[in-house]
Parts: sequence; C-alpha cells; structure tokens
Amino acid sequence: MKESKTYRIRGDIVNGVIEKTVKYISEEGEIVEEAEIVNAMIRVGLEKAENKDIREYLELRESREIK
Repeated sequence: MKESKTYRIRGDIVNGVIEKTVKYISEEGEIVEEAEIVNAMIRVGLEKAENKDIREYLELRESREIK
C-alpha cells in the first residue's frame, strides 16, 4: 500500500479547507498544515460515507449541479 497519494480537489472544497484551517488555528492556537485538515476530514468521512452518499455525489456531478 502506498504511504501517500495526490488527489485533485474541487475549488469549493479547497476553500472550505482553508476556512477550517484558519478556524482551527484561531481557536486552538496551534499551527496545522492544510493537508492535516484534509486528512482529518477524509478519515471522518470514510467512516461515515455510505454508497448512497457516493451515488448522490455522482448524480450531482452528472447533473452539473456541482463541477
């Protein structure tokens, strides 16, 4: 298994990561890399996401409601 991999992330999600990073730093007083925020979000999401969530996302992309 690879230790790391690069993924392309949509712009609106990148903006959300930046906002969460700033919020974490301001509330916790600890510097954290954006990649760590992404890893935390993925870790939580992987535990909770179900096939229906993936299907819903794909349908939204197909209908161009999200790009």
